[in-house]
Amino acid sequence: MSASTVSRLEHVDAGLALRRLGWLALAVAAVTVALITYGSWVRVSGSGLGCPDWPLCNGGLLPGEDRAAAIEYGHRMLAGLTMLMVAVLGVLAFRRRREAPFAAPFLVGAAVLILVQAGLGGITVLADLPGSIRLAHLGMGMVVLGLLTFGGLALLTRDWQLPRVRISPLPLALVGAGTIMVGGSIVLTQTSFGCLDLPTCDSEATTMATWLHSLHRTLGLVLAAGIVAMAMAMRVQGRGGPLLAVLGVAGLLLVAQMAVGVVSIVATFPQGLRVLHVGLASLVWWSLAGFWALCVLSTRTDSRVEEQPAQRVAAETPGG
Repeated sequence: MSASTVSRLEHVDAGLALRRLGWLALAVAAVTVALITYGSWVRVSGSGLGCPDWPLCNGGLLPGEDRAAAIEYGHRMLAGLTMLMVAVLGVLAFRRRREAPFAAPFLVGAAVLILVQAGLGGITVLADLPGSIRLAHLGMGMVVLGLLTFGGLALLTRDWQLPRVRISPLPLALVGAGTIMVGGSIVLTQTSFGCLDLPTCDSEATTMATWLHSLHRTLGLVLAAGIVAMAMAMRVQGRGGPLLAVLGVAGLLLVAQMAVGVVSIVATFPQGLRVLHVGLASLVWWSLAGFWALCVLSTRTDSRVEEQPAQRVAAETPGG
């Protein structure tokens, strides 16, 4: 960064409240969801090699009139914008790390990771779209989304009294991540059209297609059951508020995604529904990451509440 850029960031940083920085992190997370969805459009439209070179596009700065090149070029522009926003967010968070020691590492980590992801994107193009790197690219995008969510919510809930959840949200997050990555593996193995029946695969499906599609569908059902069980447990414990609301949003998004998946199979996977399926998957993961973050932050809220009386006693004790 140039000296003038650093000076501007310092000026912005000086007048930026931590809560606004938290909202900014969630806004960048929303842009990241759009980027992941756009990436799905690039894939299903067959535009992944619309710009076969990198960072240029067909040897130039602009894509020209070719549709595939224009789609891929748009993805690169959105990715560049997202990378810039995450990088600026990481710099601002690093500068405020003393005020927000819990949130800063998440946002700085997102900034570092998105630079690695950009490099993976370039390798993906130059290596003619190898499936394993595309899968890693997807997984890294989801991790960046999760880090932005954790960091943003950590800044926004600094003064909130969150109800503590006594059941770990980690299994839900792991099942959600597993569902997405298995879906990505279906694309990696080119078996997207390998299971054209419901609820199980047809007799013409290969062993690989049957295994992957069955696992993907099973994990989706397990995730749905887990969300319902977690919601019921929270109601029994008398816990509610924003945590239950976020969990409810995750459940509704998952139902919508599963419905889109069913319609896609019946309609033989039209492009628009395949893109929508990935977009909804990103939103499901975003909401699960938000729920996970709020559960973790609720334990930190409890610890702060417990520390305050002890601090007052120490302050009131002579010599304390």
